[in-house]
Amino acid sequence: MLYKLVVFPSPVGAAIIVILFFLFIFSLGVSLIVSAVAVYLRDMFHLYGVFTTAWTYLTPIFYPISIVPDDFRWMLFWNPLLYIVSYFREIILNNMVPTFDDTILCLELSVGTLILGMLIFRKLQNKFLLYV
Repeated sequence: MLYKLVVFPSPVGAAIIVILFFLFIFSLGVSLIVSAVAVYLRDMFHLYGVFTTAWTYLTPIFYPISIVPDDFRWMLFWNPLLYIVSYFREIILNNMVPTFDDTILCLELSVGTLILGMLIFRKLQNKFLLYV
């Protein structure tokens, strides 16, 4: 006998798709910034791995934010990936849909990074041929 596997979409599953889209937009903005700067600074190719490793450790991915001392916790709130990781944690670990305010904050950070990346790329693209 064949069993039919019926999967009903849930709000938690939709939230995963939303945050993955936000992460894509954020990554696209960061990649535009890095690619534009890499044309002018050739060492960026080598420093990119160092920067991403440092950014990984400065983002509470492997540790909870509660273990960071209060004196240094303010620095974490300047990290845009903190909010995206918190959104993922709310969905995956707590099996809850994040609040509307968290969704809007992640959307603003993602779109803001994309706009910043586009502005930097457009500003610097006119001289790309001179440095390539």
